[in-house]
Order: sequence, then structure tokens, then C-alpha cells
Amino acid sequence: MKKKNGFLIFILSLIINTTYSQCVDDVILNVNPTNHFVGPSANCANNTGGDPTSNTFNYSANTSCYDVADVSITIIPDNPNTSGNPGFEGGDRVEITLTDDNGSTTTTINGSTYNGGNSNTFTATRINPGDNLSIDVFIRIQGNNNTANGGGCWERLRVTNVNVTGSDSTSPVTPTIADETFECNGIPITPTTTDSGCPTLISGTTTTTFPITTLGTTVVTWTFTDDCGNSTTADQNVIIQDTTAPVADVATLADVTDQCEVTALTAPTATDNCGGTVIVTNDATLPITTQGTTVVTWTYDDGNGNTSTQAQNVVITDTTAPVADVATLADVTDQCEVTALTAPTATDNCGGTVIVTNDATLPITTQGTTVVTWTYDDGNGNTSTQAQNVVITDTTAPVADVATLADVTDQCEVTALTAPTATDNCGGTVIVTNDAT
Repeated sequence: MKKKNGFLIFILSLIINTTYSQCVDDVILNVNPTNHFVGPSANCANNTGGDPTSNTFNYSANTSCYDVADVSITIIPDNPNTSGNPGFEGGDRVEITLTDDNGSTTTTINGSTYNGGNSNTFTATRINPGDNLSIDVFIRIQGNNNTANGGGCWERLRVTNVNVTGSDSTSPVTPTIADETFECNGIPITPTTTDSGCPTLISGTTTTTFPITTLGTTVVTWTFTDDCGNSTTADQNVIIQDTTAPVADVATLADVTDQCEVTALTAPTATDNCGGTVIVTNDATLPITTQGTTVVTWTYDDGNGNTSTQAQNVVITDTTAPVADVATLADVTDQCEVTALTAPTATDNCGGTVIVTNDATLPITTQGTTVVTWTYDDGNGNTSTQAQNVVITDTTAPVADVATLADVTDQCEVTALTAPTATDNCGGTVIVTNDAT
């Protein structure tokens, strides 16, 4: 309690916590004070000119969820003396001041002097009242009042009702929602926003089906609705990407082997992190017939620009020798000599050209049997051999160079004979002998 300008001042405060329904004419504060009055607390005292008395009562309303606050203050004459109850007297004064924290502005809604009457209700509307609205009710009474119940009785004025209602027609704050990026699929975090300074956040809702699996950018429209049905929308980009290449299901591919050629390859498999179909291709030209190792590169493509590769060896190794086309070669025969041999043939398992050679020295003139060895070579290091007999048998006698030899004559004796000659069909030397003594 303190003195101010010769008046007795009482400061009383009342703060009411409220919930937030954010609709039209919501009751934020409604109190019926029982002891907020100015004047005597007991029966009137006989005095002829006491000091005027004044009180200031303070009420506080949490208006953070509202953009309009309507204030109503009811004050009635209320003298505790039962014999009479004076109304508002000349010189009485009521001032109601609204103070909010939205720029610390103040408004005095009434500063007049009220005379007579039994009740007065003061009303005001506050636009954008901020988070908290402070209501100061200043009441001053004249003090001395001559009434029928005995001169000098003090009057009394009482605050009987303080009512504050709020309305909200403002949509929640439209938020700016950051993009969210996911690998393969994703569910974005539900965004929130504020509503006219309300302490409770509003969560967004959407009709988009989650998780989002479509690659690229999906625009999700979030709707934010407060308890009064005021709403706003905001878009969010949800980006689904696939930046991971497929992974081969087998770490190392087994070699593909054959004697001669590979005409087909079994495609290996790979798994994509996003579960999509992996397209498998290779760089091979079929059939593969080159002896040795050919490296085939397999490529795994997930269809989203991500590829991986894996190598596989195709090994062609011909280990089979050619096979002679005739199991046993016929003998080659002659009376005197063989100057040429007809090469036999053989077949290679891989169908390649077989090189045929022999170990013979031509011409073969040696009487009897000469074994010639034929060699079949497939060119891949595989050889086989086959023997052939060359038989030289001279069965023709020499032929005398003169059909009839001339007689040899002498008077007495013949001591020597001149050997005639003969020619052999094989051109060899003919040994000439006789049976003469």
C-alpha cells in the first residue's frame, strides 16, 4: 500500500492460466473477484470529509493464441451498510488501462467521471494483443456521501466480473521446409510450425503416401491446421536418389573352360541396393575360339546410372591330339624305289587344320621294308603319329645287253673270256660270272 497524489493506492494482481482452443470468443479469463473493492470494509463510519480512496487492481490474461481480445469489466456500487447503498457519486472516477507486450503499447478505454447509477460495464477490443494482456483497473471514490442512512457514510465500489475472450482467424505461420534426401526410399520428418505465438507447435499433415520410392524429386504438400480450422500449406522437396552401384552376388566368377570353343555364357547376377532389376551385359564376341585365356568383362547396370563390372576368364585349352582318318595305312611297295609319298589325313577335335609330316628321306631305295612315321599336329601342341611301311622288293632279273653272244674261237685255246653285260631294271650293278674252266 502506498500514497500517490494524496490518494491511497492498493495494487492487486490476478493471473489466470488458460488453455488454448483458438476459436471465436473463447473465454480466456473470467473471474468474479470477492475482495476487489474501494471503500470501507465494514459499516459506514460517520465522517464528514475523509480522504478519497483509490485502488488499482491488475488482471493478466494469456492471449498468445489470439489475434483479437475482447475485455469486459463490471463494477457496481457496493456499500456494506444494509440501510442504504449509494450509487456512483460525483467525483468518482474509473480508468481501465490495457497494456500488452506487442510493442509495449497502452490503451486507456475510459477516463470519464461517472455519477449515479448502480452498475457500469466497461468494454474494449484489443487487436493483436501479443502474448500477455495486462488489465489495470483504477477506481477512485469521492469518499464522503450524505445519504438517508446517516450522513458521512462512505460509499464502496466493487469489481464483480472480469471477462476476457479471444478470437483467432489467423492461419498458422507458413514455414519454409528444407529439402530431405534419401537413398532408395524415405519418410521425411514431420515438420511443425507456430500459430500466432502459441506455445504449442502444430504438426503438418499430408496426403502423400510414405515411404516415397520414386527416384527424383517428389513435392510433398504439408497442411498445418490450428484448433480453429485456420490452415496454411507449405511444400517440401523429398529427393530420392540411387548413387550406389550393384554388387556382384559372387565375389569371384568361376573360369569357363573348353577344349575348342565357348558358344554361350551364363550371365552372373548382382544385387542393387534399391532392390531394382539389374541389367547384365558383357563384352564377349561369341563363339570364343582363341586358345588360351580370354577375359570377359561383365557389366551390372541398375538403370539409374550406376554400374559395376566383374571379370571372368574364358579358358580354351585343346589337349586332344588329332585322330588318323584311317586306322592302318596301306604299305607302299615298289621294285626299285619310292620317290614320293601320299600324305594321309587326320581329324582334329576342334576342327582346325592338321599339319601332316613324316620322317622319310626320299627317294627310298633300300630293298626291304622301311617304316615311315607320319606326325599329325593340330597346331595347339597336340600331336599323334602313325606308321606306314614302304616295301622295296626287286623281283626282275637283269637283261643281257646283247641278245646272242658271239662265239669265241681260237686255234688252240681260249685263256680268257670277255664278260658280256646286262642291265638291271633297278639300275643297279649287275655282277657277271660264268661257269667256264
